[in-house]
Amino acid sequence: MDPAVDAWAASLDLTFTKDDVAPFLAAMFGLCALRQYRKALKLHTRFSASTPAADDLSAQILSLTKALIEVDIGNFATVAELLQAAPLRGARTTRRGISWIVSSLYFIDARVLERLGRESEASDALWLGLRMAPANGLAEPLLAAYEAALALWRDPQRKPAIIEQLETHAKTYPSRVPRCMHWMKRSRLADLGLLEEVREFRHGTLTEPYSKTTAELAFERLSDVAVLAATDAPRATLRRLTALLSNASLLRRQDIVEANLMCCQLQLEDGDRDAAVRSIGKAIRGAAALNLVRPFCDHSVAIDQLLSSSSPAQLGLSRSCEIDFLKTLDSLLNPQRQNPDGIISAVPIEPLTPREIELLRLLDQGLTNKELGEALNLKTSTVKWHFYKVFSKLGVSNRGSALAVARSLGLLTATR
Repeated sequence: MDPAVDAWAASLDLTFTKDDVAPFLAAMFGLCALRQYRKALKLHTRFSASTPAADDLSAQILSLTKALIEVDIGNFATVAELLQAAPLRGARTTRRGISWIVSSLYFIDARVLERLGRESEASDALWLGLRMAPANGLAEPLLAAYEAALALWRDPQRKPAIIEQLETHAKTYPSRVPRCMHWMKRSRLADLGLLEEVREFRHGTLTEPYSKTTAELAFERLSDVAVLAATDAPRATLRRLTALLSNASLLRRQDIVEANLMCCQLQLEDGDRDAAVRSIGKAIRGAAALNLVRPFCDHSVAIDQLLSSSSPAQLGLSRSCEIDFLKTLDSLLNPQRQNPDGIISAVPIEPLTPREIELLRLLDQGLTNKELGEALNLKTSTVKWHFYKVFSKLGVSNRGSALAVARSLGLLTATR
């Protein structure tokens, strides 16, 4: 934690005017970087109470900063509503006013659209935001855009041009922005199985000593976990995740959900079902208030059976919102029901090869990447490469959705 920023933000007990917009924005983003969301929301409420509602610019700034907080928390449903609110919708559709507001809206929109599975729209929003982005604009929307762009990178052999464009644009920003991008990209390279690039990437950049912010520390440690997971070191990965979760103040709430789900999967692979139940219970409790379902799709093969065989009490769920969220997950992961996001397609965009169908059938049996590689005599990175091609052909973004589509098309009928 940065004591200077924390003390400065805590001391802002005053009545705001239009002249206070700059320090307000700086304090808001400083608190978000420190993961102190309650203080950020409290500061937002104070500023909102002292700002004339009739002032269009102030209304846009208030809506934009609230959207940024919710994006960082991971509450994408709330952000989607905010983006449709009158001040932000008017700023974006007419493109009037300050360019950093409009570009920030497109960047935030891209992140939300990507998380909702609307990838083509997310890509369009990224390019629109970049076209209007000023030099040295707001850091947080740019990082949200970069996170979306990395998530859209599915083909290890073809990196989207928007990634390099955003990296170039980030050079006009404070140095912490390119540094955060560094760790975010390293994580994605590991996810794509590009381990040689990961090794070169780490040792070829960031050689000068510097003081890391809270956000940078979080991205760096998440990157280390991604690299360990990609090298098929499950127990070392689990130890690193456990240590990271013991200092969860570094992480965003969405990161905590992802980390607990990864722990659950690793614990299942290690045969520790009780620990896996505890981990998935923590993930559900963290995700319920955010309505954050996407991470569960990414781990659906590992957790589907665990969820169906565990009661709410066993999962440690007692609040009504947690029970309702569990029902949502059940309808999402149950093969007899359609994905509530409506991302199941009627026919594949391109026919699947026999090898790709075989991969899906083995995946449906609950095999891990390593086991899939052994069964098909493939490297783990090659297994991942096949999955990205399958995702592209089926028009989905994760394994759970791919299996749901395959079932609806009758591709898994010879599974068992």
